[in-house]
Amino acid sequence: MTLMKQGMQVEVELRVPLQKLWEALKNLNLLASKIAPNLTHQILEGDGGVGTVNLIQFGDGRYEKELVDMIDERTHTLVATVMTGGMDVKYNQYKKTVALSPARNGATTIACWRAEYAPVAESTPSGLSRDNALSFFKALESFLNTTRNPYA
Repeated sequence: MTLMKQGMQVEVELRVPLQKLWEALKNLNLLASKIAPNLTHQILEGDGGVGTVNLIQFGDGRYEKELVDMIDERTHTLVATVMTGGMDVKYNQYKKTVALSPARNGATTIACWRAEYAPVAESTPSGLSRDNALSFFKALESFLNTTRNPYA
């Protein structure tokens, strides 16, 4: 039996200029634990660019090891494939895309998170990943708007 790819998406407007948000997303290894105390983002291999392997650990014991597939500076898009971890039990393949676009004269940014996956068995996907992405974006927005120097 071949299972079809499925997907989920969340889109949110954030009160953060696009370039500031883009830089933060590309440097999550420096900011993750500041944004959410129970979150860690560590580079295992690479320099943060395409081909980098990241380890993301959540406070509840879940983790993801992901491979950065694409970083497009022109379209402000990041694509990563989850290799092992929290998603590999439920999914054979799991690819995440984050794309940013400007809104409201550059004062805000539209952040779109998309996941494409092939479930191990026929099932209705949980909204957990979508909810987690939305919560993370809102926490990132709050952090960037309340911290004078996020990288200090």
